[in-house]
Amino acid sequence: CFLSLDRKNYLKTPHNPVWFRQLGSYFKPLCDYAARMQELLRNVSFSRPVALFSPAPAIRATYSPENPESPAAGKELLQKTVNALTRQNLDFDILSEEYLVRCAVKGSGEFGRNDRKGKGAYRALVIPYAPLISRSLLVFLEKLVSRRGTILFVNETPRGTFEDGINSSVSRRIEKLLNPKKSGSRVVVNDDMERSFGNIPGRIKISAHEQGTPDVLVADGNGEKCCFYIIHNRSERQECTIRVEVPQAKRFSSIDCDAATIVEIPEVQREGSVCRFTARLMPRRTLVVVGSSSSLVAQAAKPGKGAISPFIALQRNYRIVLKNQWMFEPQSLNALPLSSWNLRIGLSRERGGFSHFYESSFQVGTLPAECFCVMPDLSDAQAKMLGADCQIELSINGTRIDRPLIPSTAQGATDGQAEEAISFIVPQNPPNVRNLFGAPVILYNIKNLLIRGVNRFALRTSSLALDPQTLLYPPLLLGPFSIMRGQSGWVIEKAGAVVGNDSWTKYGYPYLSGIGI
Repeated sequence: CFLSLDRKNYLKTPHNPVWFRQLGSYFKPLCDYAARMQELLRNVSFSRPVALFSPAPAIRATYSPENPESPAAGKELLQKTVNALTRQNLDFDILSEEYLVRCAVKGSGEFGRNDRKGKGAYRALVIPYAPLISRSLLVFLEKLVSRRGTILFVNETPRGTFEDGINSSVSRRIEKLLNPKKSGSRVVVNDDMERSFGNIPGRIKISAHEQGTPDVLVADGNGEKCCFYIIHNRSERQECTIRVEVPQAKRFSSIDCDAATIVEIPEVQREGSVCRFTARLMPRRTLVVVGSSSSLVAQAAKPGKGAISPFIALQRNYRIVLKNQWMFEPQSLNALPLSSWNLRIGLSRERGGFSHFYESSFQVGTLPAECFCVMPDLSDAQAKMLGADCQIELSINGTRIDRPLIPSTAQGATDGQAEEAISFIVPQNPPNVRNLFGAPVILYNIKNLLIRGVNRFALRTSSLALDPQTLLYPPLLLGPFSIMRGQSGWVIEKAGAVVGNDSWTKYGYPYLSGIGI
Protein backbone atom coordinates (compact mmCIF):
# COMPACT_ATOMS: atom_id res chain seq x y z
CA CYS A 1 0.00 0.00 0.00
CA PHE A 2 1.44 3.37 -1.03
CA LEU A 3 0.63 6.84 0.36
CA SER A 4 1.64 9.90 -1.68
CA LEU A 5 2.41 13.37 -0.34
CA ASP A 6 -1.07 14.64 -1.11
CA ARG A 7 -2.54 11.75 0.94
CA LYS A 8 -3.86 9.90 -2.09
CA ASN A 9 -3.41 6.18 -1.46
CA TYR A 10 -3.83 3.20 -3.74
CA LEU A 11 -3.25 -0.56 -3.68
CA LYS A 12 -0.80 -2.35 -5.95
CA THR A 13 -1.08 -6.07 -6.68
CA PRO A 14 1.98 -8.36 -6.56
CA HIS A 15 4.00 -8.53 -9.76
CA ASN A 16 2.65 -11.10 -12.21
CA PRO A 17 5.45 -13.26 -13.71
CA VAL A 18 3.67 -13.24 -17.07
CA TRP A 19 4.32 -9.50 -17.30
CA PHE A 20 7.97 -10.38 -17.93
CA ARG A 21 7.20 -11.21 -21.52
CA GLN A 22 10.60 -12.74 -22.14
CA LEU A 23 9.60 -15.60 -19.78
CA GLY A 24 5.84 -15.61 -20.21
CA SER A 25 5.98 -17.79 -23.32
CA TYR A 26 7.66 -20.58 -21.34
CA PHE A 27 5.18 -20.83 -18.48
CA LYS A 28 2.59 -22.88 -20.33
CA PRO A 29 5.09 -25.47 -21.70
CA LEU A 30 6.64 -25.72 -18.24
CA CYS A 31 3.29 -26.33 -16.56
CA ASP A 32 2.29 -28.84 -19.26
CA TYR A 33 5.57 -30.73 -18.81
CA ALA A 34 5.19 -30.86 -15.02
CA ALA A 35 1.55 -31.99 -15.24
CA ARG A 36 2.35 -34.79 -17.70
CA MET A 37 5.32 -36.01 -15.67
CA GLN A 38 3.32 -35.97 -12.45
CA GLU A 39 0.43 -37.89 -14.01
CA LEU A 40 2.82 -40.39 -15.61
CA LEU A 41 4.60 -41.22 -12.33
CA ARG A 42 1.61 -40.84 -10.01
CA ASN A 43 1.24 -44.56 -9.21
CA VAL A 44 4.89 -45.59 -9.67
CA SER A 45 6.72 -47.11 -6.69
CA PHE A 46 10.46 -46.54 -7.05
CA SER A 47 12.77 -49.29 -5.83
CA ARG A 48 15.67 -48.49 -3.54
CA PRO A 49 18.20 -51.33 -3.32
CA VAL A 50 20.36 -49.88 -0.54
CA ALA A 51 19.53 -49.38 3.14
CA LEU A 52 21.72 -46.68 4.71
CA PHE A 53 21.92 -46.95 8.50
CA SER A 54 21.50 -43.62 10.28
CA PRO A 55 24.56 -42.57 12.32
CA ALA A 56 22.44 -40.56 14.76
CA PRO A 57 22.50 -43.12 17.66
CA ALA A 58 26.29 -43.43 17.54
CA ILE A 59 26.75 -39.66 17.33
CA ARG A 60 24.54 -39.10 20.39
CA ALA A 61 26.24 -41.88 22.36
CA THR A 62 29.82 -40.76 21.70
CA TYR A 63 29.32 -37.01 22.01
CA SER A 64 30.60 -35.13 25.01
CA PRO A 65 31.72 -31.53 25.57
CA GLU A 66 35.29 -32.81 25.85
CA ASN A 67 34.93 -34.75 22.55
CA PRO A 68 33.00 -32.56 20.08
CA GLU A 69 34.59 -34.20 17.02
CA SER A 70 32.16 -37.13 16.74
CA PRO A 71 29.23 -35.15 15.19
CA ALA A 72 31.50 -33.65 12.54
CA ALA A 73 33.09 -37.03 11.74
CA GLY A 74 29.71 -38.77 11.51
CA LYS A 75 28.24 -36.05 9.30
CA GLU A 76 31.27 -36.06 7.00
CA LEU A 77 31.19 -39.85 6.52
CA LEU A 78 27.45 -39.79 5.91
CA GLN A 79 27.81 -37.08 3.26
CA LYS A 80 30.63 -38.91 1.47
CA THR A 81 28.62 -42.13 1.49
CA VAL A 82 25.54 -40.41 0.07
CA ASN A 83 27.61 -38.81 -2.71
CA ALA A 84 29.21 -42.14 -3.63
CA LEU A 85 25.84 -43.92 -3.79
CA THR A 86 24.42 -41.14 -5.95
CA ARG A 87 27.32 -41.32 -8.40
CA GLN A 88 26.78 -45.08 -8.70
CA ASN A 89 23.04 -44.57 -9.50
CA LEU A 90 21.99 -46.44 -6.34
CA ASP A 91 18.82 -45.22 -4.67
CA PHE A 92 18.73 -45.62 -0.91
CA ASP A 93 16.65 -45.16 2.21
CA ILE A 94 18.15 -43.87 5.46
CA LEU A 95 16.80 -46.22 8.13
CA SER A 96 16.65 -45.87 11.88
CA GLU A 97 17.59 -48.68 14.20
CA GLU A 98 13.98 -49.25 15.24
CA TYR A 99 12.93 -49.79 11.63
CA LEU A 100 15.93 -51.93 10.67
CA VAL A 101 15.74 -54.52 13.47
CA ARG A 102 12.13 -55.28 12.54
CA CYS A 103 12.95 -56.12 8.92
CA ALA A 104 12.50 -59.72 7.77
CA VAL A 105 15.56 -61.37 6.19
CA LYS A 106 15.01 -63.65 3.19
CA GLY A 107 17.05 -66.73 2.32
CA SER A 108 18.79 -64.86 -0.52
CA GLY A 109 20.18 -62.25 1.86
CA GLU A 110 17.65 -59.54 0.95
CA PHE A 111 15.68 -57.87 3.72
CA GLY A 112 12.77 -55.50 4.14
CA ARG A 113 9.32 -54.97 5.63
CA ASN A 114 5.87 -55.52 4.21
CA ASP A 115 5.13 -51.76 4.04
CA ARG A 116 7.50 -51.39 1.03
CA LYS A 117 4.69 -51.89 -1.48
CA GLY A 118 6.11 -52.59 -4.93
CA LYS A 119 9.57 -51.35 -3.95
CA GLY A 120 11.24 -54.72 -3.58
CA ALA A 121 13.68 -55.70 -0.85
CA TYR A 122 16.97 -54.10 0.15
CA ARG A 123 19.99 -55.82 -1.35
CA ALA A 124 22.72 -54.28 0.81
CA LEU A 125 23.13 -52.50 4.14
CA VAL A 126 25.64 -49.63 4.38
CA ILE A 127 26.78 -48.47 7.83
CA PRO A 128 28.75 -45.19 7.47
CA TYR A 129 29.52 -44.37 11.12
CA ALA A 130 28.89 -46.70 14.06
CA PRO A 131 31.70 -46.99 16.63
CA LEU A 132 29.05 -48.42 18.95
CA ILE A 133 25.82 -50.27 18.11
CA SER A 134 23.02 -51.72 20.15
CA ARG A 135 22.81 -55.37 21.10
CA SER A 136 19.59 -55.87 19.08
CA LEU A 137 21.26 -54.43 15.96
CA LEU A 138 24.22 -56.82 16.39
CA VAL A 139 21.79 -59.73 16.51
CA PHE A 140 20.16 -58.52 13.28
CA LEU A 141 23.54 -58.20 11.56
CA GLU A 142 24.45 -61.77 12.59
CA LYS A 143 21.17 -63.02 11.18
CA LEU A 144 21.78 -61.10 7.92
CA VAL A 145 25.28 -62.57 7.55
CA SER A 146 24.06 -66.11 8.24
CA ARG A 147 21.78 -65.80 5.20
CA ARG A 148 24.56 -64.43 2.99
CA GLY A 149 23.46 -60.81 3.17
CA THR A 150 25.75 -57.91 2.28
CA ILE A 151 26.93 -55.40 4.89
CA LEU A 152 29.34 -52.59 4.02
CA PHE A 153 31.08 -50.81 6.90
CA VAL A 154 32.65 -47.46 5.97
CA ASN A 155 36.23 -47.10 7.27
CA GLU A 156 35.84 -49.37 10.32
CA THR A 157 33.60 -51.90 12.04
CA PRO A 158 31.87 -51.24 15.37
CA ARG A 159 34.06 -51.70 18.42
CA GLY A 160 31.36 -52.60 20.91
CA THR A 161 27.73 -52.26 22.00
CA PHE A 162 25.92 -49.68 24.06
CA GLU A 163 24.87 -52.25 26.67
CA ASP A 164 28.05 -54.34 27.02
CA GLY A 165 30.70 -51.79 26.08
CA ILE A 166 33.94 -52.85 24.38
CA ASN A 167 35.04 -56.36 25.40
CA SER A 168 36.54 -59.48 23.84
CA SER A 169 33.30 -61.42 23.41
CA VAL A 170 31.60 -58.60 21.51
CA SER A 171 34.73 -58.07 19.39
CA ARG A 172 34.75 -61.76 18.37
CA ARG A 173 31.08 -61.56 17.33
CA ILE A 174 31.79 -58.47 15.23
CA GLU A 175 34.83 -60.11 13.59
CA LYS A 176 32.64 -63.03 12.47
CA LEU A 177 30.52 -60.57 10.48
CA LEU A 178 33.42 -60.16 8.03
CA ASN A 179 33.81 -63.85 7.25
CA PRO A 180 34.18 -63.90 3.40
CA LYS A 181 33.03 -67.53 3.23
CA LYS A 182 29.59 -66.72 4.63
CA SER A 183 28.69 -63.32 3.16
CA GLY A 184 29.83 -60.37 1.10
CA SER A 185 30.29 -58.14 4.16
CA ARG A 186 33.45 -56.08 4.25
CA VAL A 187 34.98 -52.80 5.32
CA VAL A 188 35.05 -50.02 2.69
CA VAL A 189 37.59 -47.22 2.92
CA ASN A 190 36.94 -43.64 1.87
CA ASP A 191 38.87 -43.72 -1.38
CA ASP A 192 37.36 -47.02 -2.53
CA MET A 193 33.68 -46.38 -1.81
CA GLU A 194 32.52 -45.89 -5.39
CA ARG A 195 34.17 -49.06 -6.69
CA SER A 196 32.77 -51.10 -3.79
CA PHE A 197 29.27 -49.70 -4.20
CA GLY A 198 29.45 -50.49 -7.92
CA ASN A 199 29.30 -54.22 -7.03
CA ILE A 200 25.86 -53.88 -5.45
CA PRO A 201 23.40 -55.50 -7.85
CA GLY A 202 20.71 -53.28 -9.33
CA ARG A 203 17.92 -53.65 -11.84
CA ILE A 204 19.41 -51.16 -14.27
CA LYS A 205 22.99 -50.60 -15.40
CA ILE A 206 24.30 -47.56 -17.26
CA SER A 207 27.69 -47.39 -18.99
CA ALA A 208 29.33 -44.89 -21.31
CA HIS A 209 32.27 -46.22 -23.36
CA GLU A 210 32.31 -49.35 -21.16
CA GLN A 211 32.67 -47.20 -18.05
CA GLY A 212 30.32 -45.64 -15.55
CA THR A 213 29.42 -41.98 -15.91
CA PRO A 214 28.82 -39.80 -12.84
CA ASP A 215 26.73 -37.25 -14.79
CA VAL A 216 23.90 -39.71 -15.54
CA LEU A 217 21.38 -40.33 -12.76
CA VAL A 218 18.96 -43.26 -12.84
CA ALA A 219 15.79 -44.20 -10.98
CA ASP A 220 13.59 -47.25 -11.63
CA GLY A 221 10.21 -48.27 -10.33
CA ASN A 222 7.12 -50.38 -10.92
CA GLY A 223 3.77 -49.10 -12.13
CA GLU A 224 0.60 -50.76 -13.32
CA LYS A 225 1.91 -53.75 -15.34
CA CYS A 226 4.90 -51.60 -16.42
CA CYS A 227 8.46 -50.91 -15.35
CA PHE A 228 9.61 -47.29 -15.42
CA TYR A 229 13.22 -46.16 -15.87
CA ILE A 230 14.06 -42.46 -15.46
CA ILE A 231 17.46 -41.47 -16.91
CA HIS A 232 18.75 -37.91 -16.51
CA ASN A 233 21.90 -36.23 -17.81
CA ARG A 234 22.74 -33.55 -15.25
CA SER A 235 25.66 -32.10 -17.21
CA GLU A 236 25.02 -28.59 -18.48
CA ARG A 237 27.24 -28.86 -21.58
CA GLN A 238 28.29 -32.45 -22.27
CA GLU A 239 26.06 -34.85 -24.13
CA CYS A 240 26.71 -38.57 -23.70
CA THR A 241 25.92 -41.83 -25.45
CA ILE A 242 25.04 -44.50 -22.92
CA ARG A 243 24.44 -48.24 -22.96
CA VAL A 244 21.36 -49.18 -20.89
CA GLU A 245 20.85 -52.69 -19.49
CA VAL A 246 17.43 -53.47 -17.97
CA PRO A 247 15.41 -56.60 -17.10
CA GLN A 248 13.57 -58.47 -19.84
CA ALA A 249 10.36 -56.97 -21.23
CA LYS A 250 8.45 -57.52 -24.45
CA ARG A 251 8.19 -53.84 -25.45
CA PHE A 252 10.14 -50.72 -24.60
CA SER A 253 8.79 -47.24 -25.24
CA SER A 254 10.08 -43.73 -24.65
CA ILE A 255 7.69 -41.07 -23.35
CA ASP A 256 8.50 -37.43 -24.10
CA CYS A 257 6.58 -35.29 -21.59
CA ASP A 258 7.72 -32.12 -23.35
CA ALA A 259 6.29 -32.95 -26.79
CA ALA A 260 3.57 -35.27 -25.38
CA THR A 261 4.61 -38.18 -27.63
CA ILE A 262 5.24 -41.90 -27.14
CA VAL A 263 7.86 -43.56 -29.36
CA GLU A 264 8.74 -47.24 -29.37
CA ILE A 265 12.48 -47.90 -29.07
CA PRO A 266 13.51 -49.36 -32.44
CA GLU A 267 16.59 -51.47 -31.67
CA VAL A 268 16.63 -53.55 -28.48
CA GLN A 269 19.10 -56.41 -28.01
CA ARG A 270 17.78 -59.36 -25.98
CA GLU A 271 20.03 -61.81 -24.19
CA GLY A 272 18.47 -64.16 -21.65
CA SER A 273 16.73 -62.13 -18.96
CA VAL A 274 18.46 -58.88 -19.95
CA CYS A 275 17.65 -56.28 -22.61
CA ARG A 276 20.08 -53.65 -23.88
CA PHE A 277 19.66 -50.51 -25.96
CA THR A 278 21.71 -47.40 -26.73
CA ALA A 279 20.51 -43.87 -26.05
CA ARG A 280 22.02 -40.44 -26.54
CA LEU A 281 21.27 -37.84 -23.90
CA MET A 282 21.59 -34.14 -24.58
CA PRO A 283 22.67 -31.87 -21.68
CA ARG A 284 20.00 -31.48 -18.98
CA ARG A 285 17.82 -34.05 -20.75
CA THR A 286 15.51 -36.49 -18.95
CA LEU A 287 14.52 -39.75 -20.62
CA VAL A 288 11.52 -41.81 -19.48
CA VAL A 289 11.61 -45.44 -20.68
CA VAL A 290 8.71 -47.83 -20.05
CA GLY A 291 9.01 -51.61 -20.30
CA SER A 292 5.70 -53.40 -20.80
CA SER A 293 4.22 -56.64 -22.13
CA SER A 294 2.26 -54.87 -24.88
CA SER A 295 2.90 -51.88 -27.08
CA LEU A 296 1.88 -48.48 -25.71
CA VAL A 297 1.39 -47.01 -29.21
CA ALA A 298 -0.87 -48.13 -32.01
CA GLN A 299 1.95 -47.86 -34.53
CA ALA A 300 5.60 -46.92 -34.37
CA ALA A 301 5.73 -43.13 -34.26
CA LYS A 302 8.51 -41.11 -35.80
CA PRO A 303 10.01 -37.97 -34.30
CA GLY A 304 8.36 -34.76 -35.43
CA LYS A 305 9.96 -32.26 -37.74
CA GLY A 306 13.03 -30.75 -36.12
CA ALA A 307 13.02 -33.26 -33.25
CA ILE A 308 16.08 -35.37 -32.44
CA SER A 309 15.45 -38.98 -31.46
CA PRO A 310 17.78 -40.18 -28.68
CA PHE A 311 17.74 -43.72 -30.14
CA ILE A 312 18.87 -42.95 -33.71
CA ALA A 313 22.48 -42.21 -34.60
CA LEU A 314 22.94 -38.53 -35.33
CA GLN A 315 24.91 -37.51 -38.41
CA ARG A 316 26.88 -34.39 -37.66
CA ASN A 317 30.10 -32.50 -38.08
CA TYR A 318 31.71 -31.74 -34.74
CA ARG A 319 34.01 -28.97 -35.91
CA ILE A 320 34.29 -26.52 -38.80
CA VAL A 321 37.88 -25.88 -39.85
CA LEU A 322 38.48 -22.73 -41.90
CA LYS A 323 41.57 -22.11 -43.97
CA ASN A 324 44.13 -19.48 -43.04
CA GLN A 325 42.36 -16.81 -45.09
CA TRP A 326 38.60 -16.78 -45.44
CA MET A 327 35.97 -14.28 -46.57
CA PHE A 328 32.77 -13.69 -44.67
CA GLU A 329 29.50 -12.19 -45.89
CA PRO A 330 26.62 -11.74 -43.40
CA GLN A 331 23.12 -12.66 -44.50
CA SER A 332 21.48 -11.12 -41.43
CA LEU A 333 21.41 -7.56 -40.14
CA ASN A 334 24.26 -6.71 -37.82
CA ALA A 335 23.29 -5.64 -34.30
CA LEU A 336 24.60 -3.05 -31.85
CA PRO A 337 22.95 -3.21 -28.39
CA LEU A 338 22.58 0.10 -26.59
CA SER A 339 23.59 -1.26 -23.21
CA SER A 340 24.93 1.87 -21.48
CA TRP A 341 22.19 4.13 -20.11
CA ASN A 342 21.75 7.07 -17.77
CA LEU A 343 18.51 7.14 -15.80
CA ARG A 344 16.86 10.08 -14.07
CA ILE A 345 13.67 9.84 -12.05
CA GLY A 346 11.49 12.87 -11.40
CA LEU A 347 8.14 14.54 -11.95
CA SER A 348 6.69 15.23 -15.36
CA ARG A 349 6.17 18.94 -15.99
CA GLU A 350 3.33 18.39 -18.45
CA ARG A 351 1.39 15.67 -16.63
CA GLY A 352 2.40 16.06 -12.99
CA GLY A 353 3.08 12.32 -12.48
CA PHE A 354 6.27 10.40 -12.01
CA SER A 355 8.63 10.10 -14.96
CA HIS A 356 11.63 7.94 -15.91
CA PHE A 357 14.05 9.50 -18.36
CA TYR A 358 16.57 7.19 -20.07
CA GLU A 359 19.41 8.51 -22.16
CA SER A 360 22.10 6.75 -24.20
CA SER A 361 24.48 7.62 -27.02
CA PHE A 362 26.23 5.85 -29.86
CA GLN A 363 28.76 6.87 -32.49
CA VAL A 364 28.45 6.77 -36.28
CA GLY A 365 31.57 6.95 -38.41
CA THR A 366 29.98 6.22 -41.80
CA LEU A 367 26.25 6.71 -42.35
CA PRO A 368 24.70 3.27 -43.09
CA ALA A 369 22.38 2.58 -46.03
CA GLU A 370 19.71 1.27 -43.62
CA CYS A 371 19.37 1.47 -39.85
CA PHE A 372 16.54 0.28 -37.63
CA CYS A 373 15.98 0.56 -33.90
CA VAL A 374 14.18 -2.40 -32.33
CA MET A 375 12.94 -2.57 -28.74
CA PRO A 376 10.15 -4.23 -26.74
CA ASP A 377 6.72 -2.77 -27.28
CA LEU A 378 6.30 -0.99 -23.95
CA SER A 379 2.76 0.01 -24.85
CA ASP A 380 1.70 -3.65 -25.06
CA ALA A 381 0.21 -5.90 -22.35
CA GLN A 382 1.81 -4.38 -19.27
CA ALA A 383 0.72 -0.84 -20.20
CA LYS A 384 -2.84 -2.08 -20.66
CA MET A 385 -2.72 -3.64 -17.18
CA LEU A 386 -1.43 -0.44 -15.62
CA GLY A 387 -4.08 1.65 -17.35
CA ALA A 388 -4.33 4.28 -20.05
CA ASP A 389 -2.44 6.91 -18.07
CA CYS A 390 0.99 5.65 -19.19
CA GLN A 391 2.85 7.68 -21.79
CA ILE A 392 6.02 6.83 -23.72
CA GLU A 393 8.23 9.24 -25.67
CA LEU A 394 11.11 8.06 -27.84
CA SER A 395 13.49 10.40 -29.68
CA ILE A 396 16.68 10.30 -31.73
CA ASN A 397 18.79 13.49 -31.72
CA GLY A 398 15.81 15.46 -30.41
CA THR A 399 13.26 14.15 -32.98
CA ARG A 400 10.42 12.01 -31.66
CA ILE A 401 10.05 8.67 -33.44
CA ASP A 402 7.44 6.89 -31.31
CA ARG A 403 4.65 8.00 -33.68
CA PRO A 404 4.39 9.20 -37.33
CA LEU A 405 4.67 12.93 -37.87
CA ILE A 406 2.03 15.07 -39.60
CA PRO A 407 2.50 14.56 -43.38
CA SER A 408 2.19 18.29 -44.23
CA THR A 409 5.95 18.80 -44.05
CA ALA A 410 6.56 16.83 -47.25
CA GLN A 411 5.75 19.29 -50.06
CA GLY A 412 5.04 18.12 -53.60
CA ALA A 413 4.39 14.54 -52.63
CA THR A 414 1.21 12.53 -52.54
CA ASP A 415 -0.32 11.55 -49.23
CA GLY A 416 1.04 8.00 -49.40
CA GLN A 417 4.54 9.17 -50.40
CA ALA A 418 4.61 11.83 -47.69
CA GLU A 419 3.49 9.36 -45.06
CA GLU A 420 6.18 6.92 -46.14
CA ALA A 421 8.84 9.64 -46.17
CA ILE A 422 8.34 10.83 -42.61
CA SER A 423 6.93 7.80 -40.81
CA PHE A 424 9.57 6.23 -38.58
CA ILE A 425 7.52 3.21 -37.48
CA VAL A 426 7.80 0.04 -39.56
CA PRO A 427 4.39 -1.69 -39.16
CA GLN A 428 5.49 -5.16 -40.32
CA ASN A 429 8.54 -6.43 -38.43
CA PRO A 430 11.01 -8.35 -40.58
CA PRO A 431 11.08 -12.10 -39.81
CA ASN A 432 14.56 -11.91 -38.29
CA VAL A 433 13.45 -9.61 -35.46
CA ARG A 434 9.97 -10.92 -34.68
CA ASN A 435 11.17 -13.16 -31.84
CA LEU A 436 13.62 -10.75 -30.26
CA PHE A 437 13.23 -10.28 -26.49
CA GLY A 438 10.77 -13.21 -26.43
CA ALA A 439 7.92 -10.71 -26.79
CA PRO A 440 6.27 -8.37 -29.29
CA VAL A 441 8.72 -5.76 -30.52
CA ILE A 442 8.40 -2.51 -32.40
CA LEU A 443 10.78 -1.43 -35.14
CA TYR A 444 11.69 2.17 -35.99
CA ASN A 445 13.37 3.34 -39.17
CA ILE A 446 15.98 5.87 -38.00
CA LYS A 447 18.16 6.03 -41.14
CA ASN A 448 17.31 9.66 -41.95
CA LEU A 449 17.90 10.85 -38.36
CA LEU A 450 21.48 9.66 -37.93
CA ILE A 451 24.39 12.07 -38.06
CA ARG A 452 28.11 11.47 -38.21
CA GLY A 453 29.61 11.55 -34.76
CA VAL A 454 27.75 11.16 -31.50
CA ASN A 455 24.01 10.40 -31.72
CA ARG A 456 21.69 10.80 -28.73
CA PHE A 457 18.94 8.29 -27.96
CA ALA A 458 16.32 9.29 -25.34
CA LEU A 459 13.34 7.46 -23.84
CA ARG A 460 10.84 8.96 -21.41
CA THR A 461 8.07 7.02 -19.66
CA SER A 462 5.59 8.75 -17.38
CA SER A 463 2.49 7.88 -15.42
CA LEU A 464 -0.01 9.88 -13.42
CA ALA A 465 -0.94 7.42 -10.65
CA LEU A 466 0.99 4.18 -11.09
CA ASP A 467 4.63 3.32 -11.75
CA PRO A 468 6.00 4.38 -15.14
CA GLN A 469 7.03 1.74 -17.65
CA THR A 470 10.47 0.23 -17.06
CA LEU A 471 13.08 -0.49 -19.70
CA LEU A 472 14.07 -4.13 -19.08
CA TYR A 473 16.29 -4.80 -22.10
CA PRO A 474 18.60 -2.61 -24.16
CA PRO A 475 17.26 -1.59 -27.58
CA LEU A 476 19.19 -2.81 -30.62
CA LEU A 477 20.40 -0.98 -33.69
CA LEU A 478 20.12 -3.21 -36.77
CA GLY A 479 21.51 -2.62 -40.21
CA PRO A 480 24.02 -3.59 -42.94
CA PHE A 481 26.98 -2.07 -41.15
CA SER A 482 30.05 -3.20 -39.27
CA ILE A 483 31.03 -2.25 -35.72
CA MET A 484 34.55 -1.12 -34.92
CA ARG A 485 36.05 -0.19 -31.59
CA GLY A 486 36.69 3.52 -31.15
CA GLN A 487 38.10 5.69 -28.40
CA SER A 488 34.76 5.87 -26.54
CA GLY A 489 33.21 2.52 -27.45
CA TRP A 490 31.74 0.90 -30.54
CA VAL A 491 31.44 2.92 -33.78
CA ILE A 492 29.14 2.14 -36.73
CA GLU A 493 31.17 1.92 -39.92
CA LYS A 494 30.62 0.85 -43.51
CA ALA A 495 30.37 -2.91 -44.06
CA GLY A 496 33.23 -4.27 -46.13
CA ALA A 497 34.64 -7.59 -47.26
CA VAL A 498 35.83 -9.52 -44.22
CA VAL A 499 39.08 -11.41 -44.72
CA GLY A 500 40.96 -12.94 -41.86
CA ASN A 501 41.65 -15.89 -39.61
CA ASP A 502 40.70 -14.51 -36.21
CA SER A 503 37.59 -13.76 -34.17
CA TRP A 504 34.68 -12.11 -36.01
CA THR A 505 34.64 -9.49 -33.24
CA LYS A 506 37.79 -7.96 -34.71
CA TYR A 507 36.14 -7.68 -38.13
CA GLY A 508 33.04 -5.77 -37.06
CA TYR A 509 30.55 -8.44 -35.94
CA PRO A 510 30.75 -8.83 -32.15
CA TYR A 511 26.97 -9.16 -31.69
CA LEU A 512 25.88 -10.75 -34.98
CA SER A 513 23.29 -13.50 -34.55
CA GLY A 514 21.87 -15.10 -37.66
CA ILE A 515 23.25 -16.47 -40.92
CA GLY A 516 26.49 -15.82 -42.72
CA ILE A 517 28.43 -17.17 -45.69
